[in-house]
Amino acid sequence: MRILLLVGGFLFLLSHAFGQVSIRGNVSSTAGQPLVGCVVLVSKADSSILAYTTTDEKGWYVLEMDPDTTHVLLTINNLGYVSQSRWVSAESQSLDFVLEKEPVDLKPVLVKGELLPIRVREDTTIFTVQKFADGSERVLEELLKKLPGIRVDENGGISFKGKPIEKILLEGDEFFSKNYHLLSKNLSAQLLGTIEAIENASDTPLLKGIERSDKTVLNVKLREDRRKVIFGTADVAAGLTQRYEVRANVFSLIDRLKLGVIGTANNTGRNPIPEVTYDLGKEENESSPVQDSNPGQVLIQKPGFTVPGIAAERFNQNRVGLGAANVTLTISPKVKMKAFTYRLGDRNPQQIINRYTYVLEQSPLIIQDTQQLETRPRLQVSQMALEYMPSTTTRWKWEGNWQTERINSAFDITSSNPAFTEQLQQKMFSRQEGMQQQLGYIHRFPGRRALTVDAYFQQQNRPQELRIRSDRFKAFFPENTGEITQSVANQRQIWALQSRWMGAWGDRRKYAFNANFSDLRESLSSRLLSQAQTIENADYQNELAYRKKHGSLEAQTTLPWGKLEFFLGASVHLVQLQASGEETTFRYLNPMAGLTFRINQDTKLGAFYGRNQSQPSSTNLMNGYVLSSYRSFQRGYAGWNRLKTSYFVLNFSNTDWLHQFSMHTNFTYASEKSPYIQRVGVNDQFTFNSLIPTPFPNDSYELATDLSKYLPVLQLNTNARLSAGWNSYQSMVNTNILNRGAVRSLQGKLVVRTAFDGMINLEAGYEVLWSDVRETGVSLGYNRLSKPIVALKMNPSKVWFFILTSEWTHLKTDAMQNQFYFLDGLIRFYPLIGNFRLNWLVRIY
Repeated sequence: MRILLLVGGFLFLLSHAFGQVSIRGNVSSTAGQPLVGCVVLVSKADSSILAYTTTDEKGWYVLEMDPDTTHVLLTINNLGYVSQSRWVSAESQSLDFVLEKEPVDLKPVLVKGELLPIRVREDTTIFTVQKFADGSERVLEELLKKLPGIRVDENGGISFKGKPIEKILLEGDEFFSKNYHLLSKNLSAQLLGTIEAIENASDTPLLKGIERSDKTVLNVKLREDRRKVIFGTADVAAGLTQRYEVRANVFSLIDRLKLGVIGTANNTGRNPIPEVTYDLGKEENESSPVQDSNPGQVLIQKPGFTVPGIAAERFNQNRVGLGAANVTLTISPKVKMKAFTYRLGDRNPQQIINRYTYVLEQSPLIIQDTQQLETRPRLQVSQMALEYMPSTTTRWKWEGNWQTERINSAFDITSSNPAFTEQLQQKMFSRQEGMQQQLGYIHRFPGRRALTVDAYFQQQNRPQELRIRSDRFKAFFPENTGEITQSVANQRQIWALQSRWMGAWGDRRKYAFNANFSDLRESLSSRLLSQAQTIENADYQNELAYRKKHGSLEAQTTLPWGKLEFFLGASVHLVQLQASGEETTFRYLNPMAGLTFRINQDTKLGAFYGRNQSQPSSTNLMNGYVLSSYRSFQRGYAGWNRLKTSYFVLNFSNTDWLHQFSMHTNFTYASEKSPYIQRVGVNDQFTFNSLIPTPFPNDSYELATDLSKYLPVLQLNTNARLSAGWNSYQSMVNTNILNRGAVRSLQGKLVVRTAFDGMINLEAGYEVLWSDVRETGVSLGYNRLSKPIVALKMNPSKVWFFILTSEWTHLKTDAMQNQFYFLDGLIRFYPLIGNFRLNWLVRIY
């Protein structure tokens, strides 16, 4: 039934795509050779452009449009050839063109497509920054939010056409590897010239045209006046409530050396790097989210509290500092060295006071809880790599990664009322240290074939300690007094070897064979201690010596057929586990299949199906699994013999670069079955996400005639986003259902923007988030968040601007209601001094 709903929804979205006028044909030279990259434009008599596209590698083009006239002008442009134009009837038809080479003595023909703010060249989409920036953007991330097709989520994650990007390049070179937040949240927008979104990207040019890749990367190119000089920016912000924010960066792209240094500090709650990627290999057990969400019983839990719907910079009084440096040095034409390091420190105190008054028959009873949490995380990550290319077809690469993370936190809670007083204190310390050494080899053979081999060794040490003082635990351990400590130790070593043989033949046909082997050894221990002695209770002590040998073979192929492209793949896994004197073996097959239908140059429909099976990880074994019990449990439940996830995805994307329009819609259905020692969990998820801007951005609407001479053009821009989800779950033993429930959610956001001559901008938005958790027909939790936002921005010059934002949040649950109101003001002044730009900000919170 859910699959029918998915297909029905897609047919509804696609109904408009097949009601348009279609003009298609081929463009070739007088010598009969197909011309690639020709710009094909359709315009009306008033020169307004209806649609445009470019020819593919065989010279074919397809134009879809909704004309409001009987005839249109079709124009073909290509650099080095004489352009052609024809008046044709506005109906579906086929038209071929033959272009003559431009004589040498003629002046160059100006291609209209080059004047557009967006240009498309094969898999690369190029955005001209000055066409989208209005001067208010402080960093790269704020500019990316204005580019069509690019989305930046609340955590700083960036996606293009619905696909998450892998990394951000600066002038073609990696900066800070996969930790692109360091660039997106700190690189000044004043330095940018163009942004390139590269689809089907490969890690090396040696695999271009061979590797089937779904990776997307962004390449940031600087302004011409910022190249071959040392340049930088600095931001200084101060608030009226003792808040501050400082950011500075210095870059140098001179000859063979590319250097970047970033530093920032603030106490406004702004996180300069919200998500950390260590670039260390992970245990490839493909662990299930449902399994991971069900840990075994732990006596002491890490405390924490949040205020839903409120941005961190609204209420966090933290002190965060970040320092980062990246260097790329071309030692010789064959040898290149890359290195980066960054260090992050933070202090985040929070406090919540809850006061309850109970009206009794005799007198009121007042209970007050005061919670204080202070977290001090520190993180340092370093990476160094050497690349050696003895020839144009071979590359050797060594890479080393080192990372250290420490977290200290303290938690205090004090409860007071006339009858009872208790003080609870808890402290936590955790550390994670790791290193990885990796050696890679790539060779490209004639006939579009390539071999890659990677070997790596990884070692990690992750101790953790929690201390707690409370009268509540006297009932558990009456013979012990003082603090009780939970100590967890975890050490891991991994040896791995990966090899790929890939190739391409014919037209866009590709294949790949992957072989992987890893040997993981891990030890975990957990125990409780008091100040006097170790607590001799077996329920609170766990030790595990764990080893996993994992081998897999995978085959993939891509088969194009007209506008369709099929993807087929399968992987065979053999896993041997050894734990607590027991040994068992898992064998499983993971199939996958997908297709992409390109309706036209800018509209695509895709579908994908996959099934993933796995085995328990070491953490799950530590939290209650016994290998022999798990093995016998498998035999007793036919069809539930292991972790299994099946998922089906439909996606639709339509991008009209001419009008800067981009719509992406995804329907996802996932069914997950997870066996535990005493129960089986079932989790079905159905989600819908859509990003639909309407009308087209930058469309202008003339006001009434009597006002047009005073307000010549008013620009309107609206953006709508809708997300819905349904997640059902159940647990059972044998065939008896223990519990059954569902989580429903709906989120919508509408933003309307208007501008007057580019100097005064008004923005109004409204966001609603609704969710409900129900189990056996009873609501367990209801939440509704509504948040209107109004903003005014004045940008009278390129030197300073003013922003005023008003935000009101209404949070309602089944037990309470809260309202929050904020008024932010920002004045920014940034003069240019030589090659450095100094930004002065005054922020009102």
